[in-house]
Amino acid sequence: MILLLDIDGVLETSPSWKKPEFLEDNFYKFNEHAQKYLIEIIDKINPEIILTTTHRINYNLTEWNQIFELRGINVGKISKINDAKKAIDLKNRNVEIEEWFLKNSAAEFLILDDDKSLNELPNNLKNRWIQIDSMLGITESVKNQILERINHSFV
Repeated sequence: MILLLDIDGVLETSPSWKKPEFLEDNFYKFNEHAQKYLIEIIDKINPEIILTTTHRINYNLTEWNQIFELRGINVGKISKINDAKKAIDLKNRNVEIEEWFLKNSAAEFLILDDDKSLNELPNNLKNRWIQIDSMLGITESVKNQILERINHSFV
């Protein structure tokens, strides 16, 4: 199982008008509830994490492992959706996901993201999207929805 994971609006949920908190690694403090529920998801399904967040260009995979580890999240296998290195190299999220899918069409995956551009995905991809409320992040209801989808879709 693969989780295509965004950060802003999924794990970091500070309102745009409020300065976010940072931890000692100078990365955002995650919403405590979203963090807890992601840990529960990972403990149950041990997914591969593929980062779709725009923050992925600022950190290498070792640093990403450290970011998650400092927050008590054991991500196991982690990678990035593509090799973009600069902001100018980033495409719309829906385009990046479609391009990734063309290379990984047999993969079992869900998309955890608040990005409204994902409404433009074709239905076969859109139905793998768990739309996250950016002010709440991963909630218990979202966690249950993810686990339910995994149990019924990929058995």
